[in-house]
Order: sequence, then C-alpha cells, then structure tokens
Amino acid sequence: MSDEKHDWQLLVPELLKDWWHVQDAFWLFVGCKPNTEGFTYIDIRTGLPINGGRYGSESERITAKRRELLDIWEGNSHPASEDIRRSSSLLSPSRQYSKYYFIHWALKNPLIKLDWIDWAFEQGYLNKEEQERIESSALGRNIQTDDEQPPPLGDRKEENLLRIIAILKWSLLDPELKNHFPFKSQAALADWICNNFLSSEFAGKGLSSDSLGRTFSDANMIFPKRSYDNRGK
Repeated sequence: MSDEKHDWQLLVPELLKDWWHVQDAFWLFVGCKPNTEGFTYIDIRTGLPINGGRYGSESERITAKRRELLDIWEGNSHPASEDIRRSSSLLSPSRQYSKYYFIHWALKNPLIKLDWIDWAFEQGYLNKEEQERIESSALGRNIQTDDEQPPPLGDRKEENLLRIIAILKWSLLDPELKNHFPFKSQAALADWICNNFLSSEFAGKGLSSDSLGRTFSDANMIFPKRSYDNRGK
C-alpha cells in the first residue's frame, strides 16, 4: 500500500522538464519507468519495483500496452510548430514534444489513464494556462484551411533534406574531394551523391537521383544562382 504523501514523487523530475522524448513519455502513460540497474520496472506512483521483475506477466502486459500506444501515436499526425515540437539536434530524427502536447494527446486517448494529472496541477508542476495555450495551438493547426497553411513538410522529406545538407557539408570540408569541384552541372552533382551515398541504407526512403534533381530545382527557386553570384555585394 502506498503512502499518499509520497505518491508520484518519481514523476517530479519529468514534470519539471518543458520537453519530453517520445520514448520517455510513453513509459509515463503506462504508469512506470524502467530501472536499468535492477532490470525492473518502477511504479511511478509508489516508487517501488513492479512485482515479477521485467520479465514477469505484469511487466509483459505493460510492455505490450506501451507498444500498442506507440503504434497509435505513430499512426497519427502531429503539429510541427516550434512551441509543440523540436528536434534534439539538427541531424537527429529523434524529436521532443512539449509535455503539454503529450498530455493533450493522452487525455483524448481512451486507452490512457493519467491518474496523476489532477495531483500535478494541484501541486503546481503543471500550469493550466500553458496547457490551454498548447491545446489551442494544436487545435489551430487542425482547423486552418489549406489556403491558410502550407502542407506539412513531412518527417521523411525533412530527414532527407538534412541528409543532403550533411553530405554537401562533409564533401565541402573533405580535402580529398577538392579535385571534384566544381561539378559540370547540377545533374552531375546529383549523380555523384547518388552513386557515393545513396546505398541500401537509404533504400525506400525516397532519395534517388531524380528526387535529388527535383530538390535542387526547388532550391533554385528559393536561392537562384544570381543570388550566389552577388554574395558579399
């Protein structure tokens, strides 16, 4: 039996953060946190290990439920606005979301029960005004028309653009490649990238010589060659 005065103390470090990683948030949604030192799960309400260890029947149930919730999350679309989502680093696909957006999403999911939500607001770890602001931001994204809001970039396209930027950056910094520059044409550059970097690692991710050519053409519309030629002037 838990001591109510000490309930949910394991949550406090998480509630003091502004941003949560997806993987961490979904442990909170199933009511526990992994303890790697003891190979157990810790109940976030009591702070005590869950009976049976990580391989007991209760832990298997928790793991299965968490996997189910993650599948639902990944099957939904989510806002990309800066107040809701951020990348942990420029070249990392790992993203963090505002804790208030996670809570907003979880409260709409009938499979998730946040027993700690009232306690967190009462103790001042969560702020009603900030929760309402994030909810309005998330809902605002959904009610805007196509004319008012451009279509989202999409995670895969964003990651591919970052891959291209990284390839070009490392190529420009590599002294062994100085004899390759300048390339004779945009198409030659696309072929060189495709032949040297777009191996099986990127299979099925939408990167090809043709898609590189389209990306370069789109980039030309944003930053034409005359803008490059006039650099520093």
